[in-house]
Amino acid sequence: TINCDILKLNQYVKELIKGLTARGEVTNGLLVNLLKAYLAVKDKEFVRYIDTKKDRYDEGLKMTENDLMNLAANKYKLLKQSGKWEAGRDQKFKETGAQHQRETNWEQNKTRGETKEQANVAL
Repeated sequence: TINCDILKLNQYVKELIKGLTARGEVTNGLLVNLLKAYLAVKDKEFVRYIDTKKDRYDEGLKMTENDLMNLAANKYKLLKQSGKWEAGRDQKFKETGAQHQRETNWEQNKTRGETKEQANVAL
C-alpha cells in the first residue's frame, strides 16, 4: 500500500513506465496525473508546494515527469526529516480526541447535575 508515501508512489509509477516501455507502449498525460495524485495527499505543506509547481507548469515552465517526481520526493524527504510530514493532520486528530473526551466527561457526569464546564475542569 502506498498510503501517501511519495517515495512508494514514485517507485510504483516508475515500475509502470518500465513495463509500458518494455512492451513498446507510451503513456500520455502522466505529468497531469502525477500532479493530481500529489495534490490529493493529506499533507497541507506538501500540497501547497506541489500547487506552486503546477502553477509554474501552467504558466509554461518545461517540466518532465521525472523532474516532478524528483521535486516531490525531495520535498517529502525534507518534511519527513524535519518531523513536519502530516503534522497538521496529527494536530487535527488530537483536537478531535480532546473534544470527544470533553463530551464523554460531560455525558458521564451530567447524571450528577454538573454542567459541561464543571465536567471538563479535570482536562
